[in-house]
Amino acid sequence: MLHPDYDMKEVATIEQQFKELSAHSYLQQYAGYVEADRDLVYFLLECLRDAPFNKEEKREQILSALFAQAAFDTHEQVFQGDIVNQKEKKTRQLTVLAGDYFSSIYYRLLAKSVHQPILHLFSKTIQSINETKMELHCYEGESFRKLLDHIRDIEAGFIFALTTYYEKKELEQVAEIFFTLRRLLKERKQVAHKKLTSIAYALHWYAEGEKTFTAFHWPPANTKRLLDQAIQTYEELLQKQLQTVSPTLKNTSLYERLHAWVGLRKSEKI
Repeated sequence: MLHPDYDMKEVATIEQQFKELSAHSYLQQYAGYVEADRDLVYFLLECLRDAPFNKEEKREQILSALFAQAAFDTHEQVFQGDIVNQKEKKTRQLTVLAGDYFSSIYYRLLAKSVHQPILHLFSKTIQSINETKMELHCYEGESFRKLLDHIRDIEAGFIFALTTYYEKKELEQVAEIFFTLRRLLKERKQVAHKKLTSIAYALHWYAEGEKTFTAFHWPPANTKRLLDQAIQTYEELLQKQLQTVSPTLKNTSLYERLHAWVGLRKSEKI
């Protein structure tokens, strides 16, 4: 029987609270609407399942992680290339402001004394993720393994921090595979014109041997081949990991979601 905190009603409640807290019409006009990361919600619910907090306090920690991640995702949209007109300049400024706004919300959610250890943990995690992103901007294509490790640290940074804090080693192992895979799939999506994120920039530099902040007909052939190989490896790793998880984890909505996700990925290839 699934834990009662994991039903869709709880997920929907958290997503609705995120929507209400993030609503700001002026910023949305330029930065767009930001949705709660539903996959992260499921992982965090499982991570906090046995934590010594009431439901409201657990929601505060989950929402704080969602807003910290939203801040990173929003700042990532800031184009690093040259600005050609005032509209682009204003959009860049307001996108940065939107990311800062989400950061302020995560900080406010952890204002209670009961969350002080987590606030400290998040501060260290944010610093670590920022340092990793700076390393990607200086990446010289020396190691694809190192690049994959950087993607893992950026994409699963908050869930890593919390799974370590709450001693959820098995959950950490699943998360590092899943969130790395999810990001690789995102970067492989074909578009006619792409403004490169720090991750896409590093992937392009490693595969194509060229430094650029924009690309046409993304992904280029070498980058796509590299991504295809990495995605296949991580899909196989995730399938094996889900086959070997403990009965406790198998009896959760998170496992059901991941198992269905793997099944959907398989059916797409048939």
